[in-house]
Amino acid sequence: MNEAEVRAEARRRAKLLFDERSKAFLGWTTLAVRPLFAPNDSGGEEHVGSCVLLRIHDAHFALTAAHVLDGIADNEAIYARTPGGMAELVGIRHKNSPKFGVRAGDRVDVGFIELSEDAVRSLADCRFLTIDEIDVNDLTEYQSPYSTQYLALGYPHQLA
Repeated sequence: MNEAEVRAEARRRAKLLFDERSKAFLGWTTLAVRPLFAPNDSGGEEHVGSCVLLRIHDAHFALTAAHVLDGIADNEAIYARTPGGMAELVGIRHKNSPKFGVRAGDRVDVGFIELSEDAVRSLADCRFLTIDEIDVNDLTEYQSPYSTQYLALGYPHQLA
């Protein structure tokens, strides 16, 4: 093989490895990222957002954005679509209060549900990320030439 062929083969192998690792990553994360639904006025469910399922020791959570929970009354049900159907996310809801009482422009938009044992059982065909799989102690670095970058996964409306 000449030098051009060696480079082309190295690029091909790198692409195959990247594709393989990407598919593996998406395979285990997509079961932890779930679309969320709430009842609508016509008696059906409406896609309202997404959540990430997280387990910390024996506690289980559905992490979402505060604006998702803003649109659902505390006495209304919220559901996650699972591979086997719909699971009601019964538990205690928490969300930050928007600065100045307005969610638009709020830089902290955090909500979560502490899931009941029944809710966790109904999510048995999903995956809960563990504390070892997320970066909990990182400090964002904005000093040039460094910057910290993260990937936040949601669930696109058209796939829900």
